[in-house]
Amino acid sequence: MTRFKRQDYFRHKRLKKSWRRPKGRQSKMRKQKSGSGPLPRIGYGSPKIERGMIDKKKVIVISNPNELEKLDNSYSIFISSGVGKKKTKIIFEKAKEKEIKVLNMKKVKASLKKEKELKKKKETKKKEEKKKEEKAPKKEEKKVEKKEKEIDDAKHRHSVQEVF
Repeated sequence: MTRFKRQDYFRHKRLKKSWRRPKGRQSKMRKQKSGSGPLPRIGYGSPKIERGMIDKKKVIVISNPNELEKLDNSYSIFISSGVGKKKTKIIFEKAKEKEIKVLNMKKVKASLKKEKELKKKKETKKKEEKKKEEKAPKKEEKKVEKKEKEIDDAKHRHSVQEVF
C-alpha cells in the first residue's frame, strides 16, 4: 500500500493512487493544509543500512549459476530475465541447496511448469508409438493370412479346373 497518494485520486476513476506532485495554484495539498494528505520528504526515508534490502537481505540479480558460489544465505536473488528455462532451473536448485531466497519465483514456476508439460507430451508420444507397434504386427499377420488364403484359393481353383 502506498503511503503517498495522488491528489484527488478518489474523485476520478482515471486517476491511480500512484504519487504525482500537486502543482495547482490553489492546491490545498501543495499548500500543505491539514487533512489533505502527506507529501514525500526526506524524513520519511528508511535508514541507510536498510535501503535496497528485501526482508532484511541484500538483493542481487543473477544471470549465471556460477555467480551463486560467492553468495551465502544473507542474500536474496532475482534471476535475470534473459536467462532461459534450463539455467533458471539450475540456478533455482543451487539456491535451494544454499538456502538463498529467490524473489522472482513466478519465472521459476513457469519454467518448471513448461518442463512438466514437455515430459507429458513425450510420454504420450511414447504411448502412441507403443500402440502403433502393437497394431503393426497384427496388420502384418492379417496380410500374411490373406495371402495364404489367396494362395489356397488359387490352388483349389487350379485343382478344380484340372478335374473338368
